[in-house]
Amino acid sequence: MFNPEAEVKVYLCGLERKKAGHHQVSPLLNILSWDEGGKHFAHCLELDLVAQGDNEQKALKSLAELLVQQVEFAEENKMEIFHPAPLEYWQKLYELHSNRVKQLLLENPPRSAKKVLKGLEPAYA
Repeated sequence: MFNPEAEVKVYLCGLERKKAGHHQVSPLLNILSWDEGGKHFAHCLELDLVAQGDNEQKALKSLAELLVQQVEFAEENKMEIFHPAPLEYWQKLYELHSNRVKQLLLENPPRSAKKVLKGLEPAYA
């Protein structure tokens, strides 16, 4: 587990898919990123994959390469790909997400149901 004092960033990895003749990007994977002990880490929570690098960009690139390798391996061997990270990482994601939602609601509170409905997008079909 990362140091509780570490500043943790959240990334959403949007995977491209085709739908009805056009490309659609869906945020399917949650990634936590943080520095610890002079190294940078990137952790994909849905697959419980962790990569490290000398800086954030190198860690994220390593994670992207690892993700591709893991998916290819799972496909070739007909293995389950979904393997979620331990609960404490999901709790950190929830904490960061809820803080961001609170901040956004305070900065720009919804003033009508019509505006709320206008912002709805289907997440899964």
